[in-house]
Amino acid sequence: MSAGVRETLWLLARIGLAAQEMAQLRLRLWQIEARARLRLGLGSLMLSLLATMLAMAAIGLGLAASVMQLQQAGWSLPAALGLASGGAAALSLVILLLAGRALRGALGR
Repeated sequence: MSAGVRETLWLLARIGLAAQEMAQLRLRLWQIEARARLRLGLGSLMLSLLATMLAMAAIGLGLAASVMQLQQAGWSLPAALGLASGGAAALSLVILLLAGRALRGALGR
């Protein structure tokens, strides 16, 4: 083999190794980014669950307070409970419809 062919083959081998190394580095970077996104996603999920539990407790306390206020205003206990639960059901349906619309918008449907 001549010196020019040998240098060309050596240069092609170095380019091939550099391309392989670059592909491995890109894969490693992608794996690190995926792990970071997963960690952030799990943290967000945990905070969302905590916020949901606190919101449910606050709604329950608000409903109990509204029943007490209705009872003090002269309503019977079954009527106050029925009105509070009916209002909560109506509000839940509105929130469910809004959440469904937001989810369809997020999914592009």
